[in-house]
Formats: sequence, structure tokens, C-alpha cells
Amino acid sequence: MQFQNAGSHICGGTLLDNTTVVTAAHCAYAMEPREDQQSGGVIAAVAAIIKHPEYSRRKSPQERFAINDIAIFKLLTPIGETDNIRFATPSKDDGDLEANSTAIAAG
Repeated sequence: MQFQNAGSHICGGTLLDNTTVVTAAHCAYAMEPREDQQSGGVIAAVAAIIKHPEYSRRKSPQERFAINDIAIFKLLTPIGETDNIRFATPSKDDGDLEANSTAIAAG
């Protein structure tokens, strides 16, 4: 999933089901509401943005990462699977992470 502002890519996200996208919390600050479709794709309205309760933006350029930089976007408009759109598949690994483990994801 791609988030755009005035036709420019600003963030990506992963579609978990037809109304749930996981992305970086900082992406919620970079968007202005608009409908702009270049070609193909699907436009979906966002009903709610749920940021990690302990999300902390970088306070200076020297800080390398934001803390707990994750958010869920709940879509008002459901998106169905197609030949080009698929929901993320959870790992089949049954291993559990230890409490307070550090995780890094890209997307």
C-alpha cells in the first residue's frame, strides 16, 4: 500500500485485511486528506488512525530512529483482494518473542 501527498510517495503500509493497514506512526503526520489517483490502484478513505500509545517522534536530526513508530490505519472503504492486491500472510513460526524485545521492520 502506498500513501501519497500531492502525487508524491511519502509512506508505505501493509494491508492486513480488507480494512486494516499497518504502517509507521510518523506517516500519520505527513498526509493531507485528498483523492488523487494517477493510474490503477484503489482509493480508500481512512476511518481512524491508531498510533502506538508510547510513540515518540525524533526530537532532532541526530536521533536515528523514532520510538514505537507504528500505527494502524482503519479504512472506511474496504479493499478486496485482486490479482494485484493481497493481504499480508502471518508467519507460520510459532515462536514467541520475549517481553520487551526489540523489533525492526521495513516497509
